[in-house]
Amino acid sequence: MPTADREPIGRSDEALVVCADGETTEGIDVSSWQGDIDWGAVRSAGIDFAIVRVSDGSYEDPKFDRNWSGARANGIVRGVYQFFRPGQDPIAQADLLVRRMGELQADDLSPTLDVEATDGQSASTIASRISQWVARIEERTGRTPMVYTGKYFWNDHVGTDMPDLPLWIAAWGPPCPDTPRGWGDWHFWQYSSTGSVAGISGDVDRDMFNGSVADLMAFARTGGSARYGAEYVDQSWPLAADGALEVPQGTDVPIWIELRNTGSEPWDGSTRFALADPRDRTSPLEAADWLAPSRPDGVEGTVAPGDTYRFEFSVHGSDLGDYDEKFGLVQEGVTWFSDPGEGGPPDGYIEGRFTVVPGPEEPDAGMVGEDDAGAPVDDDAGVAHDDDAGGGGDIHGGDAGAGDPYRAAPADARLHGGCSAAGGPGAAGGPSFAMLAILLLLGVRRGRST
Repeated sequence: MPTADREPIGRSDEALVVCADGETTEGIDVSSWQGDIDWGAVRSAGIDFAIVRVSDGSYEDPKFDRNWSGARANGIVRGVYQFFRPGQDPIAQADLLVRRMGELQADDLSPTLDVEATDGQSASTIASRISQWVARIEERTGRTPMVYTGKYFWNDHVGTDMPDLPLWIAAWGPPCPDTPRGWGDWHFWQYSSTGSVAGISGDVDRDMFNGSVADLMAFARTGGSARYGAEYVDQSWPLAADGALEVPQGTDVPIWIELRNTGSEPWDGSTRFALADPRDRTSPLEAADWLAPSRPDGVEGTVAPGDTYRFEFSVHGSDLGDYDEKFGLVQEGVTWFSDPGEGGPPDGYIEGRFTVVPGPEEPDAGMVGEDDAGAPVDDDAGVAHDDDAGGGGDIHGGDAGAGDPYRAAPADARLHGGCSAAGGPGAAGGPSFAMLAILLLLGVRRGRST
């Protein structure tokens, strides 16, 4: 992040050693040197993240507030960096950053220390004051901060390995960057100091994240070091933007959601899928298989970091209406996944929309149909309707197996003939109702003639 009064640290003429291992995501870093930025235009240009300067030592960047709020308002993942002055109090610098930044949101990147000046200090002094700054940031934010630096500056002027701090490497020109000693990989790479982006006048630093947008979001939530974190994989109910899942009144509908463990700690029996936003509330959709009124499900066994787990539970349709439920994850007795320093997701990030609709209507057990005159036919009157054993009668006739229990024609159909699958009136092999009527008439006539 060079300015007119300091020498560039990002150039490299050596062979390159660490390339991105897959998909990458584009971003920028900015300060007051970029003037007033049109953040809407920046987002439209395909920029997914921005890291903005809060100060140069104790000198506070006059554009910080505008840049910090502008990035977030336009859907850009944001981070903050501080140009480190080893000749100044590291604790005071860290406190300045926290004060200006305010409370980090779950999807904000961890703060970054920009290490590229000596202020005449020895390597040991610089390393010691970096460690003090890091400890203070961790204490105040619960996050592990990142380091921005160049290979040669770090090796020559700091020389201490700090591999636990995520690396943002400066290397302009080569197709892949070379890392300082102690780091075998990088998360961010500042690959140009003379880039251009719509919405910014003049040059701007261009950066890339080593991963997809989804990876970037997961990294933002964990800061690379969270104990507990989860990443969305899949779910059985519709996404909130796609509409609501219908739940018939009086019934249970089973649903599930699959999440990946992105933290450093395994999930266990204390890891619960919970009602959130607000936390610990009860739900009108609670079903009998829930662990508790505010805990639909929990982990059985253990889930190692990187593995996935499917939380399975039901929603019960009690009162008719529309319900918008928000969920989160909690490690009982330890922390919510959305707490500062943990990996999220934020409270309410997981959402479910449900509509309880009228359940299926049950027919009157005593009234199964009507006769030709339109009068009801009562089961209790001895006219059976239909059963799996072939008993009961068909009121209006029809093909057996048509799927409607009121229109199937069992073997002993009594009111009308029909195409039955078994013998009996109206069936192959047995006299039809019409034939019986004819025979009866013939018998009557013969009686009258004698």
